[in-house]
Amino acid sequence: MKTNQPMTTAQKLLAVSGTLALITFFVLGFAFHAWEIAWVVFLVPGLLRRWVSFDEPKESPRSGYGIDDDGTPKPYPYT
Repeated sequence: MKTNQPMTTAQKLLAVSGTLALITFFVLGFAFHAWEIAWVVFLVPGLLRRWVSFDEPKESPRSGYGIDDDGTPKPYPYT
């Protein structure tokens, strides 16, 4: 993510999802004695990250620099 772009709502939610999962885990465990099932909330940040990644534009799989046939550096993709 570039620093000059504002964060989207999904990115903000993803940033706090780990902390929310921990708080939810302790609330379910201490208040409702649901320790056996409360661990499931730790799957939510991973699922959320996967969901957000579908909306982000894909990077070029070959980014960076390579060596041309004559030995000079050349940026990918070769043109």
